[in-house]
Amino acid sequence: MIARAIVVAAAPLFLWHGVAAADATTFVLRDNCPPSFEKTDTGICQLRTLYDFYDSVQGAGLGGTQTALPAHRDGFTPEQIDLGRYLFFDPVLSGDGSIACASCHSPRQGFSDGLPRSKGMAGSEVARAAPTLWNTAFLNKFFWDARNTTLEDQAVRTTAVDWRPPQTAGHPGTAADVAADLARVMADPRRAAANATAVARMLAAGARLVDVRPAGEALGLEPGTFLHAGPPLEWERASGPMRGALQGAMVFEGLATDPDVAGDVLARTAGPVGSGKAVVLDPCHHHAAVGPMAGVISPSM
Repeated sequence: MIARAIVVAAAPLFLWHGVAAADATTFVLRDNCPPSFEKTDTGICQLRTLYDFYDSVQGAGLGGTQTALPAHRDGFTPEQIDLGRYLFFDPVLSGDGSIACASCHSPRQGFSDGLPRSKGMAGSEVARAAPTLWNTAFLNKFFWDARNTTLEDQAVRTTAVDWRPPQTAGHPGTAADVAADLARVMADPRRAAANATAVARMLAAGARLVDVRPAGEALGLEPGTFLHAGPPLEWERASGPMRGALQGAMVFEGLATDPDVAGDVLARTAGPVGSGKAVVLDPCHHHAAVGPMAGVISPSM
């Protein structure tokens, strides 16, 4: 999520095409800053423009060309920015792998999509149009109703990690140094035997049936609680297969007469733990459980 937020913040200022490809299956993140950014001695990128020479009118950063820009977020490494740009165009972050951030925020459409209401997974229409991302680096309110104050607030809770490329003594962080470390590991005569042992143990492992009981009894699920695969979500963000599984579970539990009624009930009354909604949606891993496919588990299953 952090990486995605980085590219959204930087997108209004530049279009940086591609990553430095090593071959068909790997890629190398760039170690140089994008246009209009300067790499500092600490290895981070900072925006540099002619606006830096001007003072801001009443601190607002507005009022004509000869005024400073508003406050904005800075301090990301080139690798963080490039990873964010890469993920911005990659559908891997979507629930079903079909759409990317750029699907609704296309550079060719002014970082929007030109539609009255944007389309999500499986072509479903969302409630509103996709706002442009131009100049979002200078905003402190997001969404049409301004309900979020940071890009991270738009998604689930995140943890920032101060990651840097591996370092060793001598020439910390250089590509040659890292390559030497990897070559040393690959040449270690113990590697093949250790990998073979790990694979053998994995293949030899097996499941052992202990008991079969309803999920409500085994996991302590209350009526109206449904577990699902993935991170916490709301009905509006559920994928098509996830919605279908939840609707089927509602009918199975006797909380709806058919899938259509179940969908209406879920849209009105379902939410994650702590939302105060009558129907509780909670990830399987919060209960030491694993659900197949959409991962839905209900008390009677």
